[in-house]
Amino acid sequence: MRPSIDGNPIMLRRTRHGFVGEASLQSSRYHCDAIAVVDSQVTKVSVRELQDAMETDAAFSIRWIGMLSRKVKRLRLPCERLTFNTVEARLLHLLESEGQGIGYPPGAD
Repeated sequence: MRPSIDGNPIMLRRTRHGFVGEASLQSSRYHCDAIAVVDSQVTKVSVRELQDAMETDAAFSIRWIGMLSRKVKRLRLPCERLTFNTVEARLLHLLESEGQGIGYPPGAD
């Protein structure tokens, strides 16, 4: 979460696993607060070590780019869904794009 212009908190992302600070890798400081709402395990990764790995390990860099690409595609889905004019179209899009088997998993983000 981070504050909006008027000071109210904005939740930018929910996650159950994965990185939460990749958007700040080239910032001088992390500009959001992470809040764990359930018991969680967090691993701190040094920005410098991650940047060094991206600069020196081509295989790691390719995997990192792949992870970011998948994340961008996943984050675009709700924006795409908002372009549909009916609830039916939005629900069908949700089920087709993010559903698993014959439905949408309970508690999915």
